[in-house]
Amino acid sequence: MASPSPSPDSPSPSISDSLKAYPFHSFIAAHPSLFPLDNPRVLFTSLLAGHVAAIAIAALCCLLLPVLLHFYIFRASRRKGLDTFLLLGPMGAGKTTLVKTLEQQSQRTSSDPPKTHTSQTSSLTTIRLTQTIPLGSQFYRSKHDTSRLSEIHEYRLYDTPGHGKLRTDVALQTLAELALTGKEPVSLVRHVRDKVRARQSKDKFPLKGVIFMVDGASMTSENADTASDSPLTDAASYLHDVLSIVQARVYSDGKIDRKVDPLPVLLAVNKQDLFTSLPPHSVRKKLEAEIEKIRQTRLKAAAAGLAAIETLKTGDAASTQSYDDEVDEVLGGDEREPFTFEMLKENTGVEVTVIGGAVVDGEQQEREEKLDSKDADSSTTITTTTTTTGNAHGNGNYDGIKNWEKWIGQCM
Repeated sequence: MASPSPSPDSPSPSISDSLKAYPFHSFIAAHPSLFPLDNPRVLFTSLLAGHVAAIAIAALCCLLLPVLLHFYIFRASRRKGLDTFLLLGPMGAGKTTLVKTLEQQSQRTSSDPPKTHTSQTSSLTTIRLTQTIPLGSQFYRSKHDTSRLSEIHEYRLYDTPGHGKLRTDVALQTLAELALTGKEPVSLVRHVRDKVRARQSKDKFPLKGVIFMVDGASMTSENADTASDSPLTDAASYLHDVLSIVQARVYSDGKIDRKVDPLPVLLAVNKQDLFTSLPPHSVRKKLEAEIEKIRQTRLKAAAAGLAAIETLKTGDAASTQSYDDEVDEVLGGDEREPFTFEMLKENTGVEVTVIGGAVVDGEQQEREEKLDSKDADSSTTITTTTTTTGNAHGNGNYDGIKNWEKWIGQCM
């Protein structure tokens, strides 16, 4: 027979009746003066009266509350997805070779350099970071903490095609989706069902940095001044478009949005093992000068276009007004100042780090890792300012891809 349901007029159960099912109710019932549960006002007064039990409860709360709060914040702030890096650059710079080398290095599958071909589509690869490389998020972690060497950190690397006809529709579009909208591109997913899952997924894959790779051997003066479509001009034009998108993420209307973190950019000067390759600081100066030419050319074209439109409207070319407020945001924020990477950082907050390196075979890379592991305790970070490191220029004094990996670890 079912028990009768309580009538609406029946009194609600007291606090003491609600606690009868718990094991500590017998202790509370034996000390009614300390725990007058039927009178909440008296209960709080008893807790503040200086009784031993009240002091014990207060001390227990003081000890447990920080611990519980720590675990709550730690679990709430834990990243659900892997950090993402976007690999861009002209065709033949060595992007796909770098991805395959990093993949082989993380899996330890082969010591031979991978054979690659020109990429026509984007690819996504999950790579394990070398354990001797410190993370930027662990900057305040003690260098004597050996447990960090046993931790495994992975990141995702987007490899985009460098062909000129595929840059706008594939590479720059992917950069715009990741940097400006913050949404995960689904262009790499083949099946419709997986695309729907990718859009509905709550996992976060934050874009942590952009890697722009160039061929240091193709940036020589002989190749740079012969034609307008030289490798230097092509790389500078591509880099100008990339930096413009990265700048639009944090800079608009002459102001920096402090609520959004700027994306760091790595200018990776590849093939430093070749004698004909220019050192990173020379490549940097050439690209800065070429980007300045591109800026001035586009500003003049925008001014001429606006002048023609104003002439059609008014019939008087002399009535053309200033076009400073009508054109898109110029790269660097100030068209009157010559473009440099330092100026870009000061005016817009976008930081470009120039690092030289070379994709070497697995055996040589392993030897470099053993040498670098000896200095892992003494050198835990790399400089975060706009720097140029790594210069072979025929003497073999390069670090392979180690400095590039250090930059990736610093961004994680």
